[in-house]
Amino acid sequence: MSRAPSLRRRLLARLAIPLLALIAADAGLSYVFALRFANSAYDHWLLDSARSLAAQVKAEGGQATLRLPKEALEVFEWDERDRIVYKVSRETGELIIGQRSLAVPEPSRELQHPAFFEGEFERETIRGVVIRAKPSGIQEPIVIAVAETLHKRNSLAAEILAIVLVPQVLLLLAAALLIWSGITAGLRSLVHVSLDLARKDHRDLSPVPMRDVPQEVQPIIARTNELFGRLAEAMRAQRKFIADAAHQLRTPLSALKLQLESLERERLPEEIRGRIVSLKHAGGRAIHLAQQLLTLARAEPEFDPQRSFADVDLVSVARDAGEQWIPKALEAGVELVLDAPDSPVRLRGDPTLLSELVSNLIDNALRHGRDTRTITLRVSGTPRPSLAVEDAGPGIPPQAEDRVFDRFYRVDARSGEGTGLGLAIVKEIVSAHGGTVSIETRPQFAGTRVQAVFPAGAPSARRER
Repeated sequence: MSRAPSLRRRLLARLAIPLLALIAADAGLSYVFALRFANSAYDHWLLDSARSLAAQVKAEGGQATLRLPKEALEVFEWDERDRIVYKVSRETGELIIGQRSLAVPEPSRELQHPAFFEGEFERETIRGVVIRAKPSGIQEPIVIAVAETLHKRNSLAAEILAIVLVPQVLLLLAAALLIWSGITAGLRSLVHVSLDLARKDHRDLSPVPMRDVPQEVQPIIARTNELFGRLAEAMRAQRKFIADAAHQLRTPLSALKLQLESLERERLPEEIRGRIVSLKHAGGRAIHLAQQLLTLARAEPEFDPQRSFADVDLVSVARDAGEQWIPKALEAGVELVLDAPDSPVRLRGDPTLLSELVSNLIDNALRHGRDTRTITLRVSGTPRPSLAVEDAGPGIPPQAEDRVFDRFYRVDARSGEGTGLGLAIVKEIVSAHGGTVSIETRPQFAGTRVQAVFPAGAPSARRER
């Protein structure tokens, strides 16, 4: 599955890439202008040097000559970074002084009018100027060319470029930081929305708040809240239907069970008596299912079970609920053991729902903890109130551990035992009390252990203090 693109990165790319392109274009233009400025500065020096050489040309017998002291030539040629080359020649090409190998383009026909050129001299790039001059007393004009290598020019252009670019780069970094902080601040509202959604579970379909949500995102949140509203209404209708149906079924099913028990006491043929026993067993399962559906409906958040919360002693609840199962446990050849402290274990809860929690755990252990001889009902108050039911049965298959709390899921669907709602009801009741439920089985535990852990103190209990 491909990774979804990041909105922050997409916005940054849309802003940063044009900025970088703009900076690159500006750097290129700045370098061109810097090089032009450097050429202009040093071209003036070249032109001044060429005209100075032209001024030193004298006429001897009508011929142009240039005689300079060695020291003057050394001063003329000296440069700390670049090499200076020159060439003074007659129009016929006859060299008067300078480097013969210096290639010089055709100068302008106008006297003293400069013609700048670029070329190579002894494998180095040079830039020079050539002029045509006609000193007094000379019949034919002479050609003077002065050139130099480009080290100073490139260095000056680079310095100018650095001076121009450094502030721009700093400005770009500052702009990038401002853009990043601006985008992050702008997307913070989406982070709040995502956190609100992440905190929800399958029971929470309340609307997502629209605090500080940008106008562009508000329609998405509004449609999401509308969807939550429709889902909540559908779930309320479904739960109400289940609760009403279970409530309506209990009375006729109980009457049917009484009639079957009455028939069972009559003298009937064995074939009919066997069918009555089967019907009685099926009716008992139907009554049990209806009772479980009612309990499940009461534990749902829509019914607000916390309205009936009170200070409850978990030890007393476990003892009273466990005593109701002693006859059935003895009938199955199982010893029911209560392991609880002598002092009360207090928590805020619904006594009826907590009693149903204990009953469902014991019923689950009796139905599925085959070959166990003991079921232990363990209550503890430290570090938090907890209740666990343990058996020494065969345990739960690894592939079923993640699904045993799902509604209507049965480990052995082929057997007629159970409705697949027992542990789902346990989970709903524990969640309604703000607790957590966990399960341990073989090989970590010698059998199956289902434990519910409750908060140390519910909000209502803290408000009463």
